Amino acid sequence: MKKIFFFAAIMLAAISMNAEQAVFDYKNKVGTATLSGSTVEETVKVHGTSTDCISLKNSFIDKGAPTENYVEIAPASGNFQIGDIVRVVFCLNNSDASKTGVLGIYDVDGTELTYAAANNTYSSDADPSEWQYELIAEKAKIRFGRKSGNTKVCITELQVIRGGEVIPVAAKPVFSVGGGTYFEPFKVAVESSNADKIFVSVNNGIYEEYTDSILIDQYDVDYTLSAYATLEGAEKNSDTATVTYKLKHFVARPVFNARVVYEFAGVKADDINILSGTNATKGTYKMDGVDCPSLSYINMNNVEAGRDSFMIFQVMDKENVTFRYKNGNNKADIFKFAADFMQCDGSNGEIWIDNVKSGDTIVFVVTAKGSAPEFTVDASFSKACYLDPYQPDDENDLCFTDGIVMTASTAKVENNYSGWTDLVYTVAHGGHSKVRIKEIKNGYRLAKILVGAYRGVEAVDNVNAIVKAIKTIENGQLVIIKNGVRYNALGAQL
Repeated sequence: MKKIFFFAAIMLAAISMNAEQAVFDYKNKVGTATLSGSTVEETVKVHGTSTDCISLKNSFIDKGAPTENYVEIAPASGNFQIGDIVRVVFCLNNSDASKTGVLGIYDVDGTELTYAAANNTYSSDADPSEWQYELIAEKAKIRFGRKSGNTKVCITELQVIRGGEVIPVAAKPVFSVGGGTYFEPFKVAVESSNADKIFVSVNNGIYEEYTDSILIDQYDVDYTLSAYATLEGAEKNSDTATVTYKLKHFVARPVFNARVVYEFAGVKADDINILSGTNATKGTYKMDGVDCPSLSYINMNNVEAGRDSFMIFQVMDKENVTFRYKNGNNKADIFKFAADFMQCDGSNGEIWIDNVKSGDTIVFVVTAKGSAPEFTVDASFSKACYLDPYQPDDENDLCFTDGIVMTASTAKVENNYSGWTDLVYTVAHGGHSKVRIKEIKNGYRLAKILVGAYRGVEAVDNVNAIVKAIKTIENGQLVIIKNGVRYNALGAQL
């Protein structure tokens, strides 16, 4: 849905032909602004003061194609002209030092004109980033969107000035690969939209001029890259951009046998049985470029008649597992079913497992949707657990405990499940036949639930093996070859 704001032009009675003139001004309501998709108007704090802004909550470019998440501007009259100066002030939320946001300026067909990375955080003492761009072609309209990043970008000032001069500002560099953990070597390019030169440091704080992409190929080593840009005529260098990578060896997944295995691959709309929630609706959602079934809970109150309000559903042939969405108001597309997994986006999502026995081990094969999901086990049940001894980096791979459990924050969804995590929980004593798992933050993707799980006799113990696995496709199936032995995607020997 697009929101359109028409601004009346504010002009002085007498302006000479050579004086600066605002042909668009967001704060002073000159021109027209159209907000599309998830883009909204809200306020952020700048130096402690609430400030109106246009918030770009989601990316404009997704898998190389433009989306509907943008703000489109038009002048008070006529077109934007060659030589008009676009001036934008923007910031982002980077309270935990892991967030990035790159603002792009685009033509109406999605063609990128320029971009700039946000330097600073709103609600901080630092000034927001300021960026200027001189138009080289006449435009009827211009779009602004989040080019890349993992948090919203907030535009606090947006102007198009005619008759002014561009003040040179070196654009903060942008890395072509986001920080995180990866399983294969890769190269990182460093770019700046206007720099004469870029200088890069790799781990040592010594900066050298950037000439070619940087190879990340050393396993079990943290790579910290820092970069800044220079521009002739600019008063200072750009702010410094920093990113960290870790390269891990692929570790073939251990084999679990189990009394019951629930898989969430290929679930269709007809497989979903809604048990409770008169406002629960089935629909479709485009995820990873493919239409898939989804469930929404809309037009409901947080509490109905003083009772907890639930949407409850089951998936066909999984009668002992129910999914619930509790006390959430007007949540669309909470649960989605892709080809290989189910995705939960709501922090009030719960999984109930029935017919659990004393001593049962339950394994959740999950990965992060975005940031690391966090899980808790219902307090009315045992929380004793064991740490999976076959996981790499055991000291970091948590199991269910009295506190919070999470997967790696940079887990990748891959067909070989190398970026997926086993969350392992063991029921320590009897008296209970149900276990409730509640996800409390960020969302997750679930491939399998195993109840009554135990180690298979063919479990692959290769945590200490420093030999890279070779992945290949045979008869349409992924095969991993390691130390001369062939495994399937879940680590079972073939």
